[in-house]
Amino acid sequence: VDLATLQLFDPLIGTHALLKGHAAVTLAATGTMGAPRFSGAVVAQNLGVEAPQFGVRLHDGTLRAELTDTALVLREFTIRGDEGRLTATGTASRTSGGGDTRLAWQADHLRVANRPDMRLKVDGSGTAALLQKTLVLTGSLRADDGYFEFNRPTAPKLADDIAIVGRPRPAARGGMRVFESQVLDVDVA
Repeated sequence: VDLATLQLFDPLIGTHALLKGHAAVTLAATGTMGAPRFSGAVVAQNLGVEAPQFGVRLHDGTLRAELTDTALVLREFTIRGDEGRLTATGTASRTSGGGDTRLAWQADHLRVANRPDMRLKVDGSGTAALLQKTLVLTGSLRADDGYFEFNRPTAPKLADDIAIVGRPRPAARGGMRVFESQVLDVDVA
């Protein structure tokens, strides 16, 4: 099966992100109805995820996976950010006994977010595993570069031209209004 575009999966993730890329899937079945055996492969190229509201833009991704009798094997996953890349390999067990699932990942100076008010570039590696129905995360992740700007939230106010019966009118404000913003600059490198 050739999927010319992965955008057909956009409705599954809503309007928060856009998927890009194309994939080819092959699947073969052998054996008997009582004991079927499945095998196959997935090759996807030009993968991308864009979520502008979060400053996320991942592109030029590649995925190669193989379905065997006992596991789904992720041979290669690579995707680039505006800077750096993320790679992963792993295995998901297909045994009826609920075997283990493991994913090893590495972020190489990956720009995760890139907006004027929110930038983050990370470096690190680790594993995610599902062992006997328990999620186990290990690894190290370091921020190479980061900038987050948080504006002070304000409570809603009534406009100056609205009066509440039984309460005195607020004093008229004059002059120029000054807006203050809060900036948090964290250097963790």
